[in-house]
Amino acid sequence: MRIAGIPKDMVVVGVDLGGTNMQIGVVNAEGKVVGRAKRKTKAHEGRDEVIRRLCEGVGRALDDGRVPREKLFAVGVGAPSAVDFEKGLVIKAGNLGRENVPLREMLAKELRVPVALDNDVNVAAWGELQLGAARGRTNVLAVWVGTGVGAGLVLGGGLWRGPRHTAGEIGHVILFQPDSLAS
Repeated sequence: MRIAGIPKDMVVVGVDLGGTNMQIGVVNAEGKVVGRAKRKTKAHEGRDEVIRRLCEGVGRALDDGRVPREKLFAVGVGAPSAVDFEKGLVIKAGNLGRENVPLREMLAKELRVPVALDNDVNVAAWGELQLGAARGRTNVLAVWVGTGVGAGLVLGGGLWRGPRHTAGEIGHVILFQPDSLAS
């Protein structure tokens, strides 16, 4: 399956930035995963360190896929937070202990490619709508369980974020506190 808008010799990177781990995948223009990396988030080390680890993880995933850095077209990040999609702002990430972080801008500056940022479960819901279990549907509630429980909402075939960027959320529920945040 060809991914629209991506030149055929380029790749995109997707990042699932979680409260405990970050999962990073490199996808080519044909929609095939060609590289992966997994890193511990270690939120207790601070915002800048998390961003450094994320960028390092992007490099490791590109290396895993044997993809030269100059073939990176764009990066998409799903963050465990209410996200102001328009501004590229992590509003409040309870699992990461961060508020009002201009993550899209920071990553774009560091990685030197366009960056898209949204709530992690919104990204997952959209992926399921496009390629997975929700394909062909127009209304979907996706619920994900990880370090916390989150939900994403698709109405009329489009993501519904709501006026406060939390539409569909069932409430921020932390199942357990990672050891890295306990102290």
